[in-house]
Amino acid sequence: MLLDKDLQVSALQAVTVDAASASYIDLGAPGDAVGHELTFIVRVGTAFESNTGGATCEFILQTCAESGFSSPTQLFSSGALEHSASLLADSEVVKAKIAVGLLRYVRAYYNVSATMTAGTVDAFFVKDSDISR
Repeated sequence: MLLDKDLQVSALQAVTVDAASASYIDLGAPGDAVGHELTFIVRVGTAFESNTGGATCEFILQTCAESGFSSPTQLFSSGALEHSASLLADSEVVKAKIAVGLLRYVRAYYNVSATMTAGTVDAFFVKDSDISR
């Protein structure tokens, strides 16, 4: 799989509290040729840890007409994933196809149920033709 840095929204981003991805994608940017169906992927780098039993993280994909994301539309949610069972180092926790027709801006949002003491993620998009398994 080839990773296009312009389609990456988090690169080993620490996720210990609720947070938006470190960057967003501007689908209206000049030269942007994202017209294909995309796949949204989230991979854990460093395992999530918490001092609170049952702590979870939900991975959400949002789109919005403006870059401030004042009223985002949710496109996808992973549901709450428990840190000790699902958010392990080097694991792929989300792989979701996203149809064409998004609003101009797209980002990930991480909804943490309790403060995590550790955990990093990579979040990015690939064109479907890049995935072969």
